[in-house]
Amino acid sequence: MVACVLTVMLLAVFLSKILLEDRWFLAKFPFYVPAVLALPAALVAGLAGAGPWWWRAGLVAAAGGLGGTCLYIDQPMLFSSSMPSTKRGELRVMTYNVMAYMISEKEIEKAIREADPDVLCVVEGTFGQAPPGLVRLLGKEYRWAVGKRLSIATRLPLGDSGMILDERNVKALAAQVRVNGEDVTVVAVDVRPPVRRDDWAAFDELYAVIQMQLSEGRPFVLSGDLNVPRGSYHLRRATAGLTDAFQAAPAGRHVATWPSWLPLWQIDHAFNSPGVVPARAEVLEVFGSDHLPIVVEYEMVGSR
Repeated sequence: MVACVLTVMLLAVFLSKILLEDRWFLAKFPFYVPAVLALPAALVAGLAGAGPWWWRAGLVAAAGGLGGTCLYIDQPMLFSSSMPSTKRGELRVMTYNVMAYMISEKEIEKAIREADPDVLCVVEGTFGQAPPGLVRLLGKEYRWAVGKRLSIATRLPLGDSGMILDERNVKALAAQVRVNGEDVTVVAVDVRPPVRRDDWAAFDELYAVIQMQLSEGRPFVLSGDLNVPRGSYHLRRATAGLTDAFQAAPAGRHVATWPSWLPLWQIDHAFNSPGVVPARAEVLEVFGSDHLPIVVEYEMVGSR
């Protein structure tokens, strides 16, 4: 019975991917096909009583193992952790979904103070103004760019800033900072969890903004809560032309950022355009929110 319940759960995961994520999901990720075919067959065999018990149990276990393998392929190294940074890059960007400070504002502030970022991207903690507690914490050394649901603080010279995407399911705030004499655009992003097929349009809107930034030719980094795990077709399509910092940085690995109490998925991501190179990428084990903060250190290409 337990095996049958687990089989049903795995089958529900695969069906949700097909129905909610992309109707062509199996065509793009063919390694799921055997699992999607085997799971119903195992379930029917287990419930209908076809064959001896050991045959039915073995069939269900094999299908479950196949399904679990497919999930592992989809999200590699589910429970791994990133390596701590040993070298400070030219641009240190910290991104933190603070969940409106509903869990522990003190832990959030402590994490930010210890991370000592050059640029801080705050997600879900901005309500019409820069977060007062963080303004006090960072002091006059930092200047703020404020948008809807997002804010960016930096101690680097701050240029133009403002919302570049303001739709129902996706927000993006851009701030231009100067790093060793070169302008870099930092883009903070907040994408709502897609629950209906139409919600995936947010990634089309994000793709358009990213392509616009690329066309300007200025180096930029994009970081935030995108609410989909690595392996998502829509995430890869929206960020076409960018580099995933957690794949490119030395010792960077696939890591989990949510939920903090059982980290299964990396849904907080960092990407960069040509012109900057990720030197380090890490996830901090700080439980002040339902997300774990990410920190990425970048080097300017011209200085390498």
